[in-house]
Parts: sequence; structure tokens; C-alpha cells
Amino acid sequence: MMKEETLEWLAARSYTYLLFQRLLGTEPSAELFEAIEVTVAQEAFALVFGEGSAALQQSETMIHHIQTARDSVASWRSEYRRLFEGPAELPAPPWESVYTSNKRLLMQPTTLDVRNAYRAHGFIPECYPRVPDDHIALELDFLATLAARAQEAYDQGDKEYCQKLLESSHTFIADHVGIWVNDFAQDVATKGHSDYYEGVTHTLAAFIAADAKALERARSLA
Repeated sequence: MMKEETLEWLAARSYTYLLFQRLLGTEPSAELFEAIEVTVAQEAFALVFGEGSAALQQSETMIHHIQTARDSVASWRSEYRRLFEGPAELPAPPWESVYTSNKRLLMQPTTLDVRNAYRAHGFIPECYPRVPDDHIALELDFLATLAARAQEAYDQGDKEYCQKLLESSHTFIADHVGIWVNDFAQDVATKGHSDYYEGVTHTLAAFIAADAKALERARSLA
């Protein structure tokens, strides 16, 4: 990729990870949806997924929900709590360890592995230690942080550090979020009552897969 194309791709990654972090780490509200720059989101998804792809069409449906969110915020907030917060048993637990342990338990060895990955980059979640480190929103926040740092490093001409951050991102996807995001999205689809959250999580899963492939190709930045 040429420098301008690389910067656009890095910016799209940074924006998209942060968008998903907010959508899955924050209860729905009018303020949340009003803060989303729809045109920027559409441009980022088009760059990540490619024109005409099924994933891009899926992202457009998700954005349409966001654009018409005002009349649905209350019901989506209720569904967010039912799916991801409780207090009843959660239909779609938002923690990696639940999906990677045979007994679907929290605070398994994978949680410590995630914490160590964070610490290697000086990343300490704002809600630490109240929320287990392997919550989907925290994992996305970590990837958003790495993406923002990679964008800044490349913009400042530090391609070596940028490459290191991209490699760390690829490793984290391969070892962690990429392992369980599809199962998480499937739980939301089969046990949820909202087309919106089904769309968010399936679009997220498609984005994670697309980003992993892009990171494989980005072994040497122009």
C-alpha cells in the first residue's frame, strides 16, 4: 500500500474498533447514538470490507438501526442488560473465558493471559479490577488502543513501532478475541430478542476476520 492508503486503513481500523467498543461496552442511549458519525462509519466499513461485500451490506443494516435509534433506545437498553449484564443468567456472556473453558466459567487462565497481554503494552482498563479483563468491550478497547498507537506511529514515520503494534494486534486476535467472537455472536443471534444486537455482533465477527486477514498482508508497510 502507498502511504496515503496505509494511513486511511490504519484510521479505519482505529475508528472501527472504538465504535464496537462503545456499542458493546456502553448501555444504549440517545447520546451514544448521536455521537456516532454515520458517514465516517460508512467510509470505514467500506474500506475494511470492500464495496459490494455481504459484510458491508450487514454493516449498513447496523448503521440504519443507529440512525433510527431514537424510538428504540429503551427496548435496546433492556435487551443489553438481559444479554450482557443480568442479574439473571446471561444468554450471551461477554467474557472470553466462558467460551474457552469447558465449564463456561469466569476468571480462568485465559483471563490472566489477556491481562498479561494488556500489561505488555501498558494498558490498564479504566474499570480494572471491577470487570474481568476478558470482557468483549475491554478486549476491543485494547485493540482500539493498539490501532490508535499504530496510526500515530506511522503518521510520525516510525514504521518499525507501527509494525510491532500491528503484529501484537494480530497475535491478540489469533490467541483471544478471534477464538470466541463467532460463538458470542451466535449466542446473541439465537438467544437474543433484538435484530440490532445480532447485527452488531455479527458485523463485529466479520470485522475481526477481515482485520486478521489484512494484518497478515501488512507484513511490510510501504
